[in-house]
Amino acid sequence: MGSRCVKFGVIALTHPHIGHWKFNMAHHGKELSEDLKKRIVALHNDGLGCKKIAKTLKLSCSMVAKAIQRFNRTGSTQNRPRHGRPKKLSAHAQRHIQRLSLANRLMSAASIAAEVEGVGGQPVSAQTIRRTLHQIGLNGCRPRRKLLLKMMHKKACKQFAEDKQTKDMDYWNHVL
Repeated sequence: MGSRCVKFGVIALTHPHIGHWKFNMAHHGKELSEDLKKRIVALHNDGLGCKKIAKTLKLSCSMVAKAIQRFNRTGSTQNRPRHGRPKKLSAHAQRHIQRLSLANRLMSAASIAAEVEGVGGQPVSAQTIRRTLHQIGLNGCRPRRKLLLKMMHKKACKQFAEDKQTKDMDYWNHVL
């Protein structure tokens, strides 16, 4: 497979022919729920060890240990605030945008932005409206260029074709 060596504190594998580094990094999964973290802390306070708690709750020992360490460090099981820019639109504003869009599907993002700005007072760009609608599951739409055929249209087309099918060759020679 390749030689195993340690570089910068991370186990890395080198390919014998190519010599490229491939780092084996752990994947970050979903966070534990608040209820589950509280159960872990309660079991730990009852005197159980990490392995027993992990076996009881069917979790990995490292997840249990991290939850206990975080509780001991911070005194709380709540998640720490995330880095990054806070959302511009509140949940109420997102529902308002959704209602506006569903009421009139042909309304542009710019006109929705103007209406939301008028109601909330906070300036919102059209791109923010588009992104919000896309996250909700609503995508842009345009009116049909050609209307759908109704049953009477289909019957008329069929009748026209049947009438022209019985025409002789002389008729078709004079068409073009």
